[in-house]
Amino acid sequence: NPTALVALSPTTFAALIPDNIKNIPLGAISDISADTFSFLTAAQLAAFTPLQISKLKAEQVSVFNADQVNGLTSDQIAKFDGAALQELQPSTVGALTPAAIKGIALESIGNINPESFDFFTSTQIASFTPAQINKFTPEVVSHLDADQVIAITSDQMAKFTPAAIKALEPTVFAELTPNAIKGISLNAVSSIVPDIFRFLSPTQVAAFTPAQISKLTPEQVSQLGAEQAVGLSAMQIAKLNISDLSTDAIPVLSNNVLKSLKLSFLTTSQVSSLTDKQIASFSANQLSLLNPEGITIEQFQTISPNNFKLLYSKTPGVLDKIFSLSPDISALDSSKLGVFPKSFFNKFSENSEQLALLSSDARSWI
Repeated sequence: NPTALVALSPTTFAALIPDNIKNIPLGAISDISADTFSFLTAAQLAAFTPLQISKLKAEQVSVFNADQVNGLTSDQIAKFDGAALQELQPSTVGALTPAAIKGIALESIGNINPESFDFFTSTQIASFTPAQINKFTPEVVSHLDADQVIAITSDQMAKFTPAAIKALEPTVFAELTPNAIKGISLNAVSSIVPDIFRFLSPTQVAAFTPAQISKLTPEQVSQLGAEQAVGLSAMQIAKLNISDLSTDAIPVLSNNVLKSLKLSFLTTSQVSSLTDKQIASFSANQLSLLNPEGITIEQFQTISPNNFKLLYSKTPGVLDKIFSLSPDISALDSSKLGVFPKSFFNKFSENSEQLALLSSDARSWI
């Protein structure tokens, strides 16, 4: 008798066996008092059919506790409408099993209290389907912590909207696996907060695909420091606007990566940040592409006499330019002076100040 069932006291109703519960008519579900549900066990709540669950009112759901919902199935949770989900306490939502989480209807994801995500484990976060992830709001994402995102997959990451990506805290984003990073959609890459790049490991930086790298903004690229840039490959660097790299990043680039660079695009300060070892490894052709105004005395001294000779024969204008750069003049020694034609030395007779800058070795040679 439906009327008799709903008239039972909460404690008496709580004595019903699961089979009794399954037989409650759909029309009678909404008449059961909310207090009654607070007395049910997880097994009893699990006995409600999905159709019965769909008839629950928000005030009935609001009394569910963590122990009770632990037994809910994906078919049952799929029947919770948005209003019902919204009434669940955050700690109660946090008790849902991974299987039940997969059942949450897409249109109801936005109704989950964002604070509920504070209670999820990484396993629970990993159980959300990519389609469900696509419904995450920035507020929801802001509640994710470093321990939770470790298990996020590439397929899930691909469904984070640009707004959701932007809401990830730097220290949280830094816990994403390389595989997850590969999944970030191209239209979301530019939404990554620039400061995040300072927290990434070389392995994470190396995980970005060339296509993703091509979508980075100047502000993002400028945040790549020495620790991050060491992970860049030649294929990645080819997709960057090299002048956006910080001077911290330039010294750690490998010779293989440097070979793929358009060296003429390096700024004066970037040229100055090249290490002696990097300069020494350049061919005369590569050296001719560097902005001479950025070359320091120490770098100038590392250029081999042979490369110096090839450099002058290839682009005499470059070394003529060097003559006007007073600091570099002091780096000229006899091994390099021999490269110049006699006409070059006429410049010294016309400018005694430049002559005075030469080393004693150079002056003696002249």
